[in-house]
Amino acid sequence: HIFCPSPFVADSVADTGIDRSKIVLAPYGASRTLTQDQIRSTVVSQRKPDEALRVGFVGTEGVRKGLRYLVEAVDRATFPIELHVFGLAGFDLPQYANQLKKVTFWGHLPKDMLLHQVSQLHAGCLPSLYEGSALGVFDFLSCGVPVVVTPNAGTVITHDEQGLIVPVRDSDALLQAFEQFHGDEERRQQMGHAGLSVAGVYTWDRYRQCLYERLEPLLLKD
Repeated sequence: HIFCPSPFVADSVADTGIDRSKIVLAPYGASRTLTQDQIRSTVVSQRKPDEALRVGFVGTEGVRKGLRYLVEAVDRATFPIELHVFGLAGFDLPQYANQLKKVTFWGHLPKDMLLHQVSQLHAGCLPSLYEGSALGVFDFLSCGVPVVVTPNAGTVITHDEQGLIVPVRDSDALLQAFEQFHGDEERRQQMGHAGLSVAGVYTWDRYRQCLYERLEPLLLKD
């Protein structure tokens, strides 16, 4: 078997000629395990009408993650917006110096501090060019933060339910997604609540169980 964390990876493996029957979809899990009571009681961050839309990015600040397209989208926005970047440095900052006035770089944070900051956001964004399955997406979902992602981010969300899926290398589409979140607070919060339910399903226990069920028969063979 070939275990793949997302449909994007599974499709990429199949494109090389591997038989689909050998491919097992095994999504990763959220680092914050949620009970049903926690899902019901978690308060999705609310945005006041005159407040800037706070967008977050979690991951290595590099080309592969598509951060340059996110910076471009935020820079071109005509409504109040802030971009908060969490992760290790790796982004070519000088090249985009003029576009960074709305961007705050937090660097690497311990997981508990990261989740606290993420819970204050209004949207998360992973505009990845290629990715196995971005764990940052699970961080957003587990905090009730709707996401904007590309199909290549290896995400488990459904478009227009827990967030929005946009094409790769498309800052226009990213900007339109943020405009939608900025203009429809009720829908944004609905997506945030829906994300909590998804995070409650995709746990590391579920991932381990998937591996166990597939591997146990092989290990018990004579």
